Amino acid sequence: MKLLKFLFLALMVIQLVIVKADGQNREIHFEKTNWSKIKKKAAKEDKLIFMDCYTSWCGPCKMMSRDVFTLDTVADFFNEKFVNCKFDMESGEGIELKKQLPIGAYPTFFLLDSEGNVVHIVVGAHSGNDFISFFKEGISENENYTALGARYEAGERGGDFMFKYLRSLRIANEDKKEEQIANNYLANLKNDDLKDGSMWSIIKYFMKDPLSGKFKYFVENRDYFVELKGAEAVDTKIYGVYRDALKSLEYYFPGNGKVYNNKLEDGMIADLMKYDFNRATELLALVKLNKYLKRNDWVNYASVVDGIVTLNVLRVNPEMPSIISQAVGNLAKGTKRASILARLPVWSQFAIDKEQNIGKKALLMESHSNILKDIGDDVKALEAKEAAEKANLEAEKQGKKIIVMPAFKMAPMQPKKK
Repeated sequence: MKLLKFLFLALMVIQLVIVKADGQNREIHFEKTNWSKIKKKAAKEDKLIFMDCYTSWCGPCKMMSRDVFTLDTVADFFNEKFVNCKFDMESGEGIELKKQLPIGAYPTFFLLDSEGNVVHIVVGAHSGNDFISFFKEGISENENYTALGARYEAGERGGDFMFKYLRSLRIANEDKKEEQIANNYLANLKNDDLKDGSMWSIIKYFMKDPLSGKFKYFVENRDYFVELKGAEAVDTKIYGVYRDALKSLEYYFPGNGKVYNNKLEDGMIADLMKYDFNRATELLALVKLNKYLKRNDWVNYASVVDGIVTLNVLRVNPEMPSIISQAVGNLAKGTKRASILARLPVWSQFAIDKEQNIGKKALLMESHSNILKDIGDDVKALEAKEAAEKANLEAEKQGKKIIVMPAFKMAPMQPKKK
């Protein structure tokens, strides 16, 4: 029995050792000294400096420290290749370092030479594999952030190079510079240059202006690009450019000298009326919906809603029920026209019928009840409220109940129209 007990305990020890060996037990070693000594060590060892710029309140910073810097693969790579350091940018030496470095968000990670010059920049939280990949690019003499910038300034403009350069700007969170350089680059191309295979990555990730000549050429030559990359990829790109531009109009809030982009709005409407690509009608409806909402033009707003419902224009848009319900709510609050108010329950019910998610359906039913109450139909409002309560119970039972958080209100551009 003693021998059996001994063997059992020995086996447990062996298993624990195996588990320990297979687990993640290494982490990035960060120097615990001042910036001057870190630079001297980097010079002596002929290594670049990896710097983690963080703050005490930054959630993604803490996630990187806890979940990524403690991965064996990450630790081994960074400990071998770099002299590693980290500074809180709001205390100690970090306060002065922040003045010397291009930091616009946290966390920001730098590769610096032994004199403190920027070699590479990565912003934000990333997976371990991506983080290693980004910093492998950082130690490449020709493809790190600074090297790519120098090549651009020297006049290099090939499609493959431009994708790498623009990508480096995005990883460095330099959105405005990325947009400016991408727009200038595309504007200086000949239209047929877009048909070169190396240009697809530029089109896919960096073509964003729906009013630019190159984007219009892309849309007008949709069939060619579909043959090249497939309908799904091309139509997703076209829809995404318009939808992102529309969001900039939807999220417009007056004040601080901001001016509503009427040129963008009018240009999109004009183009969408003449184009016949997949979902063009849906986009046109959404742009017009936003246009009339911003101007409190409830007659035309209601006309667009009616068209959306009658023709089922948003049938492939997963957000269609909530878009219609929100529009109905806007009309209920914005106008007193009897002819419009009479249509609201019909449109609201349409949204409910189209929603498949029980949690979302319950919310729509609650809104439907409020609409009926607002227009004075108390009997149907009570029936709708009871139906909404039942739906909420079912949603809770299925684990799909949605808790609504209040949102701030957006101011209109013009006084209300009756």
